[in-house]
Amino acid sequence: MLADADTIGFLGVELIVVMTPGPDMALVTAHALGRGRGAAMTSAIGVNAGILVHAAAAALGLSALLVSSSVAFTLVKLVGAGFLLFLGIRTILDARRTHRQATVEIAERRLPSMRMSRSPFWQGFWSNVLNPKVALRIFLAMGLVWLLAYAAIAARMAGFFRSERVRRRIAVQDA
Repeated sequence: MLADADTIGFLGVELIVVMTPGPDMALVTAHALGRGRGAAMTSAIGVNAGILVHAAAAALGLSALLVSSSVAFTLVKLVGAGFLLFLGIRTILDARRTHRQATVEIAERRLPSMRMSRSPFWQGFWSNVLNPKVALRIFLAMGLVWLLAYAAIAARMAGFFRSERVRRRIAVQDA
């Protein structure tokens, strides 16, 4: 059975939304570069587990309550923005700290750890549970497939940046 034009159009738009860079991809990238493929994959699964909470809430009709209450919607949105701001500041501070240790890290042939305070899964989970906009669109399957594929790509790129040749070029340009 062929899908109708509306379904195909919806899937096309959802694919674009899922693949557009945003906080989820930034989180997966940070874990891929800082901790490797496993952490990036775990983060992607956490992101989609957070979306699953919204999908369940939508199925139970709870999302309609959140959307209809501007106070509740704004509160969740502000808490979510605060969480993302916390993660961003933490990442910047950790990057500055590890930049000072760069010569040691290069000698050890590994990228500096992002040293995030929580597990990749829970960071991904809470970044989406605290994002009320996810309740307005449900794209769990596409998001899971895309973020897992992206995590693998980002982790492979981290391997490229770990190579001795690239590290030497970066070290020469910093000097």
